[in-house]
This record gives sequence, C-alpha cells and structure tokens, in this order.
Amino acid sequence: MNKKYQRYFLNLEKVIPILSHKKAQVIGQVFVFILAVLVFVLVVTYGYRAIKITLENQAILTLIQFKNDLENTAESIKARPGSAREFKLRTPTNTNEICFVDFENPESLEQNRPLIYSLWNSKRNIFLLPKPSISFYLPNFKVENGYCCINTKGNILLRFENIKNKLYFSSISEKCKK
Repeated sequence: MNKKYQRYFLNLEKVIPILSHKKAQVIGQVFVFILAVLVFVLVVTYGYRAIKITLENQAILTLIQFKNDLENTAESIKARPGSAREFKLRTPTNTNEICFVDFENPESLEQNRPLIYSLWNSKRNIFLLPKPSISFYLPNFKVENGYCCINTKGNILLRFENIKNKLYFSSISEKCKK
C-alpha cells in the first residue's frame, strides 16, 4: 500500500473501534438508567411502607394513651368521695365521636344508636366511633340521660364527679348529642 494513502487507512482503523465503543456505552447507559429507576422505585416503596407503619403505630399509641388517661383520672377521682375534676383529653386519630353509655340507664339508646346498643351488652360503656369495635369499660360509671356522644376535634374537655362511689360524667367542651 502506498504510504501516501496509508495515513488515511490508519485513521480509519482508529475511527471504527471508537464507533463500536460508543454503541457499548449507549447500551451501558441504558442498563444504568434501568438500574437507577429500579433502585428509586424500591426506595420510594420502602419509604411509603415505613411512613404508613409509623402512622398506624402512632394511632395505636394515641388510643392507648387516651384509654390510660381516662382510666387514671377516673381512679384518682374514685379514691376521693365527693371530689370532682375537669380534664382535657387528646382524642385518638380517626375518631369522629366518643360515646359514653350508662349501663343502668340506657334510655333511647336502642332507637338512636342501634349499633352501640348491640355492643352495649358486651360490658363496654365507652365507644370510639366510627369504629365501635374500639371500646372499653369504665366501672361505676353514670351518664345523665343514659348516654352521651361527643364530637371530637383533637381534644375534649370532660368533668368527672364522685358521688356515693359512682363516677358521674359530663362534657364541658361540647354538648352531648343524641
């Protein structure tokens, strides 16, 4: 081959591997992009699940704290006959209404609140709605007019009074609705 033309062929030989190398880079970039998207989806999914579990646990802890605060306040008032106390409770999340029911005097409960009435016989007298399955029992508990349901907006203000070893309930933050 002529030296004059050899220079052009050498350049061409150098150009061909570079072109094939660029195709490999494009394929490699596509693979890296797919891997990055996969990692992103996994991180977002894991983060969503972690946040969801944290919020569920927070709701459970708020419910437990509400129950414990209510029981502790009731016990402290029962220990002192003739005492009365007003207190503020933080209501659990996803609770629209709290119903307090008197076992001895469930006037018109069957007509106005049939779901609570059906659960009332299960020895429970405090119900958190919209899920009435979340309920518990507070002994020696009296409610004026048989029952009282209160709308909740984060916190409620209640009053308990000990009269003859019975715990009388009244709502301060909102009027009882039937």
